[in-house]
Amino acid sequence: MYNAYETIDKYRLVILTGNPGVGKTTTCKMLGNLFTSRKDSKYLILERSIAEVQEVIDLFNKIYRDEKSKKLLVIFDDFLGRNTLDASEQQIKKLRNLYSILRYSENLYVILNSRTQIINTAKGDNLEFREFLDGKKEEKITINMSNYTDIEKAYIFRKNIEKVFSTKNLDEKIIMNEKYKDIIENENYLKIIKHQNFNPRLISLIASKSVESSGNYYEYCINSLHNPSRIYDELFRKLSNGAQYFLLSLYCFENYPVKLSQLEDAFNLLKMDKAYDLKQIEEDLEDSWIVIRNDETFENETINFANPSIIDYLSTKKSGLKPAFNKIANETKYLAQILKIEGGVGLYRRIKNNFDYYYDKYSYSGEKLNLIFKENNMFISEKEYRDLLYIFKGEYHNDAPPLFLSSHWDSLIESLYDSNNKTAQSIFLNELLFSSSNRLLINNIFQDVDIDNIAKNLDLLLLDFYNEGLSQNELINFSEEKTGLNLFAQISNYKKEQLQSKIDSFEDADSFLDLVDSISIEDEVESVTEEIVENYQEHLFKELRFSFFNNYIDEDDLDFSDFDSQVFDVAKDFFNTIDNDDDQEEYNIDKKSMEYTETLDTILGRPLL
Repeated sequence: MYNAYETIDKYRLVILTGNPGVGKTTTCKMLGNLFTSRKDSKYLILERSIAEVQEVIDLFNKIYRDEKSKKLLVIFDDFLGRNTLDASEQQIKKLRNLYSILRYSENLYVILNSRTQIINTAKGDNLEFREFLDGKKEEKITINMSNYTDIEKAYIFRKNIEKVFSTKNLDEKIIMNEKYKDIIENENYLKIIKHQNFNPRLISLIASKSVESSGNYYEYCINSLHNPSRIYDELFRKLSNGAQYFLLSLYCFENYPVKLSQLEDAFNLLKMDKAYDLKQIEEDLEDSWIVIRNDETFENETINFANPSIIDYLSTKKSGLKPAFNKIANETKYLAQILKIEGGVGLYRRIKNNFDYYYDKYSYSGEKLNLIFKENNMFISEKEYRDLLYIFKGEYHNDAPPLFLSSHWDSLIESLYDSNNKTAQSIFLNELLFSSSNRLLINNIFQDVDIDNIAKNLDLLLLDFYNEGLSQNELINFSEEKTGLNLFAQISNYKKEQLQSKIDSFEDADSFLDLVDSISIEDEVESVTEEIVENYQEHLFKELRFSFFNNYIDEDDLDFSDFDSQVFDVAKDFFNTIDNDDDQEEYNIDKKSMEYTETLDTILGRPLL
């Protein structure tokens, strides 16, 4: 905790890693609490997902960028995914944008946490993430939460036991005290805290069973550490059949949290043999297995697992509970559950054969369009096809390996260009060029995408059909007469806006700001600033020369004044470094107060009573 606090205070960014259940989420919340108590400023603490990075950037630019007295700390819990790598290249690219803003702002702090395994997977599979980390090798921003000392483990074990002990009546306390003597005997506690599977979350579960467990309590602890799923097995077996299916139904959704109403619908579709009181099931599972949350309107209840280890446990049960998963797949009307149970192959098969059957079909409109483009002939009506073009937003699961690649409109239009479905191509282009609603379609397409790739494939598609491309020509002019919208100009404006946003967010500026090191006297600040801005402009337009928009965008189309101002501030701050040590003292953690004076024996070697 001390190291994490010092790291984020120094770099305004910390990445907490570790195995499942070591306390990453808890530490994030404690860090947030520490910052709310600081006296140097007023902090707003937010918890967001990686899908909401752009919202954080927009919030910072709107409220905090020019208001240095206000400070923002954002926690991205399990930012790469809760149990597997779910973050897309696009999302991590936005995270890099946020870091660029953070590095050159004094009032933005970010906490990231993720499982070590997922971090390592992301390093190997995700170029954006690898580049994100590579730029920070000299900054020790990553802290492994799994590296507990024996003393820390002793406190974790004892405090969990004491927490359970405090909730028991006198008779139960006497039972717990007698059981705990099994731990003290022959210093058995040493084998517990030195066990390779020691884990705070697992210890919490072991402590919760300290009264109900049968036989020697030390042996129960060791057996549970040898086989961590044993505790969940015991708890899961004791649940009613309805409660088990309720948990499995929740597990089978693609993303969490899930709308409670959706889960209740999915559970009711199972038509269990016995009538179950759904509210009673939810009440019985609350806090131990699930958490139910609401917003201020009390109309948008969501449900999630109490912790990710339950998801891990249920993942191990898929083969053993195959009949139950098959029942859910056969009865569900949610494609999200089909995806989780049957994978992408099952998802695309269901979409092709029975798309209209599913309640959440429009959440998978991208997959439906991709499927249409892979067919030689249309297998839906033109109206249904047009509706899908306007409905699809965001991402879809591509059917090509890797199976769950997160794709956008840019890859969808590339798929359309490669398609042999001429009818689908013709309808799309007619809608794009001549429909009275084409502005809505264009706005839909150009949201957070690779504009260069879309423009390239649109240009090729138009050339195939009309022998005229996307640039200004008779086709584009005729289209503008019909709809009042110039397609080429509109797409060029999107590209300009994307570039301007990149400039204003200070993205990709790090390597150019290394030139700040050349400052030796104050008089050089302006000349160094001018040199950095010129280098950055040259870099930006060099990239542009290799894109579709070469010759269509020049310096006059972009505003570098904000970038110039920020570079000047960074250069000036570098020269006029201010020593804030005196101010720092009032909100530093007292490191000495965290030093441990007790021993393993004094912590664990005493009875509870």
